[in-house]
Amino acid sequence: MLLRCGLDIGDMRGQTYDGASVLQGQMSEVARVLQSKDLSAETVKSAVQMLQTHYTNLRSTDVFHSIFEEAQRTNMSDLVQAPALPPRRRAPRRYDDGDASHQWENPEDYFRSQFNQPTLQLLMSMEQVLLTAVNSPPGFGSINIPQNLVDMYTGDIDMERLSTQLSLFPAVLQAHNSSSAAERPIMQVTKVSTITDMLAAQGRGTQSLFSEVDKLLRLYLTVPMSNATAERSFSSLRRLKTFLRSTMSERRLNHLLFLHIHKDLTDGLDLKKCSGASALPVSEGGFTSAKSRKIV
Repeated sequence: MLLRCGLDIGDMRGQTYDGASVLQGQMSEVARVLQSKDLSAETVKSAVQMLQTHYTNLRSTDVFHSIFEEAQRTNMSDLVQAPALPPRRRAPRRYDDGDASHQWENPEDYFRSQFNQPTLQLLMSMEQVLLTAVNSPPGFGSINIPQNLVDMYTGDIDMERLSTQLSLFPAVLQAHNSSSAAERPIMQVTKVSTITDMLAAQGRGTQSLFSEVDKLLRLYLTVPMSNATAERSFSSLRRLKTFLRSTMSERRLNHLLFLHIHKDLTDGLDLKKCSGASALPVSEGGFTSAKSRKIV
């Protein structure tokens, strides 16, 4: 489908997955963590340590094969259907160039593929490299760059320069702790967001000095750990554009969505200060005689 739309798969830098909301029972606490908007891969790893162990066992060929065979032997025809390949979907005619879409050979291979998400491993490697570098003592030497990062980002990042810059990276933490802007020194950096804040506080000169590290940070921040925030934005459309608002313009819909998504900030707004024409009557675009209404 990417090729049919003229998109080069070589330009892809990450993937994000949905499905955290379906976790139930003993995994519901994990679901709440996975749906938070400020999330790092290390936090995900800590939150789902139990699930990682469980799914690691399921990923093994022997264990998955035994589970799959047991599911096929179980007589549950009255409740669920037997494992089968999903129906093949045809591409829309405007994208269909006649080539057959990918098809799994058997149901077992299809369901096993649901457990493999290698992008998370890539992001964890990026976090580990950055945190190891910034927390290393001065003069520690070169930082080992994992092979999966080399394979993925060689075309985007100069790996030799990145290794050199990472060996100098502890100086960023020292400069931050010695600056007058630092309220208290940071003994150990545990979040990538702390690194981005330090680089931003020290200005463009420091970012230029660590240009390859800056690229690595940008690639990391491009891929969200969770798409729950975007999913909630789409869900709010049903509440904002109802059948009674069928003629709403796109501009008004965007404004209402913006207010709804950022309602934690919207609730604290003073409507009289939101408009330069606040002294005008409602008929002329002001708020002075408007009734108080709940902001959605």
